[in-house]
Amino acid sequence: MWSIAIKILATATFMFFAYVSGQTMSLQPSTISVGWDVAPTEVVVMECKSESLISAQSIYSMYIRRESIPFAQIHVGKAAEMSQNAPSDIKVKTPTLDGIIDVNNVYNSYLKATFLVSKMDCNDAKLYQCAVTYKPIGMDTTLGIAEMTLRVINVRPRDLQISAALIHEYGVDPIQNQSIIYKGEQVEFSCTGYIGSSQSTIIEWFKKKPPYMFFQRHFPTQANDTIDDGLTVSTPCEYMRTSKLRFTITSAETASAAFRCEVATHIYSGGEVRVRSEEFHLLPVLPRDLQISAALTDEYGVVPIQNRSLIDRGRQVDFSCRGYIGSSQSTKIQWFKKIRPEGLFQRHFPTQADDFIDDGIPVSTQFQYMRTSKLRFTMTTEETTRAAFRCEVATQLSFGREVRVRSEEFHLTPGFCAINQLNGANRFTACASVLFWTSIYVFLTTVCCK
Repeated sequence: MWSIAIKILATATFMFFAYVSGQTMSLQPSTISVGWDVAPTEVVVMECKSESLISAQSIYSMYIRRESIPFAQIHVGKAAEMSQNAPSDIKVKTPTLDGIIDVNNVYNSYLKATFLVSKMDCNDAKLYQCAVTYKPIGMDTTLGIAEMTLRVINVRPRDLQISAALIHEYGVDPIQNQSIIYKGEQVEFSCTGYIGSSQSTIIEWFKKKPPYMFFQRHFPTQANDTIDDGLTVSTPCEYMRTSKLRFTITSAETASAAFRCEVATHIYSGGEVRVRSEEFHLLPVLPRDLQISAALTDEYGVVPIQNRSLIDRGRQVDFSCRGYIGSSQSTKIQWFKKIRPEGLFQRHFPTQADDFIDDGIPVSTQFQYMRTSKLRFTMTTEETTRAAFRCEVATQLSFGREVRVRSEEFHLTPGFCAINQLNGANRFTACASVLFWTSIYVFLTTVCCK
């Protein structure tokens, strides 16, 4: 069999040919980028031609193969079709097939496969063959093969997957997104994905912590925190990398933190394209168990009072709110008050000369803090009906979210003291309701003694 081998190098905008046994194969273009936004009409055309066959008497079939596996074929008297054993990924890409075997002029025969670039990937960066079964004049039927290689460059990074695990002395335990993490615990994040066609591309780490709304590049600041860029693993036209970040929860983490990983790729126009993982959120220890109580304070000492007690105008009430405020020692307890039963609670700040709020000193427990806040409040003429108080702790989460934990409501009813005497264990205050005394006054002035 007479054969010739010729190799021509050119740019992606030209037709490429390789000659073996006279048939030709073309790839146009022979170099593509994948993973990017491309025009819906951008295509790669693979064509097997018979125009250069020498002394061909008959052509029986033509094939286009990828690494010796045919995916497109045409036979005498039939239309171009997908080969039965075509690779599954090529079937998914649904190339357009066209061709003819011209029995009257064998040199007009061809087989063409047209792929949309938007559907192609690194798996297409392979050797392609044009295989023609034909009979030369005066010779036996033979198989002629021409080859070309499709190159894929400038691959867009993709499929960044982030996960996390808790590091402790016994090993590593995977954790779910939005897990509660305690102060002092160390989390190891992993980010695995395809970083593109450059082996030197690294994975970058970003962190967001309220009240900030945007992610910022994160670098380790604690002694035992690290970033391990990992080694690259080569695939046909791109690289895969796994980066690890170790992060320790400190007292500076006053609210939930969110992490994500990114890969930046510079494009020919001078711009930059970033591919990001999903966000992984760590939740702080939330406040809990807020307990509110109250007492009357006078020259004799402190007398605890029950909820819904009657309090004389002018008396001072000392409220106390005690509970766990979460994982940040800077979190404070807030006081709220409503004057009328149908009213709404509003943030309360002292307005009388002797009233105050004492935030107290946080006490550290194993993983969180406890605080006791005190409010001194003087009953004034403003309190015409039942007043209610409660205490709250607010925790800022990501995306501007806020979680509030509240105590029960503590209600006070204004009244006039009828007895205020004795001291020690026998001291007590007997008060009658303002409404009761008002009804007596109305009865005396309008019914009994007018």
